[in-house]
Amino acid sequence: MGDIARVNLFVWSAGTACVLGK
Repeated sequence: MGDIARVNLFVWSAGTACVLGK
């Protein structure tokens, strides 16, 4: 569960940063 949560958080953070970047 730890790895999946970590990857999910990383992807969510990257997506948010991309949206905020625009």
